Amino acid sequence: QHEAAKRFASAKPHDRDYRFMNFFVNYYSNATYLFKVGRHAYRPNPGVAGGVIEFNLQERSSYANEATGDESAQLISFAKAAFQSKRKSLRQTLNGFNGYTGEYIETVLDTLGLSKLARAEELGFD
Repeated sequence: QHEAAKRFASAKPHDRDYRFMNFFVNYYSNATYLFKVGRHAYRPNPGVAGGVIEFNLQERSSYANEATGDESAQLISFAKAAFQSKRKSLRQTLNGFNGYTGEYIETVLDTLGLSKLARAEELGFD
């Protein structure tokens, strides 16, 4: 869908539309919305237009370039857990993940300059 493709390629941390897939894609590549595809280009014709997104795998985040395979897997696992309950705070969502306590999560959030009420949509690579 055209609108979904635009949101997918343009959502950034702190945006309401920022999801795990945006985090994942931004870790490994740079997504750019290219153009709309009219609904008449498909058979059978859907009720909405489509959209084309380009994924540039050469423009990976600096974190992805420096991380080992295990570190990348751990980060993706962490992010997936964080986005499970997108509307809850990270403290609530990650409490118990890998044995983390709520107090430990608050300490990490403070170190990162994030509020103890921070949500997954605030996670990024800046």
